[in-house]
Amino acid sequence: MNQKIAAESFVSGSYGMCFTGTWLLADLTDTAKYPRDWKWGITQVPVPDANSKNNVGALSYTVVSKNAKNKEAAFKLATYIGENQYKVANELPALQTFSKDNYLKLFSDIASKSGNSVTSKELYDALINNGLGFRAEKITGSIPAQYIEEI
Repeated sequence: MNQKIAAESFVSGSYGMCFTGTWLLADLTDTAKYPRDWKWGITQVPVPDANSKNNVGALSYTVVSKNAKNKEAAFKLATYIGENQYKVANELPALQTFSKDNYLKLFSDIASKSGNSVTSKELYDALINNGLGFRAEKITGSIPAQYIEEI
């Protein structure tokens, strides 16, 4: 049933609860677009058993055309975007080597932008420190299916 409800309905105050992934963090921290007088919270996704790996989120992809005139420069740019986009987009980074301190700093920024609805520790525990791993919410296009792996 949730698939029929736009996630933006939650941030605009039409619904009291929403099952979603990390892609909603950008909207939850955008109080100019979605002004609100209420606070929001976060918890890990419910799982049926201890072996579940059910965290879901959005991943961004930057691709380089095989016909690019300057493949090396394009690859450098794609790498830079992959390593830094999270800093401006309130997303989880696509970096397997991201430390706990870096996550807490990122989540502190998100918590601050949330009007202190949540703390960085609550975000860290719900999204990272729960043993659930991370899966992309969906694979976009045909090429990413060849490369995506569970982290």
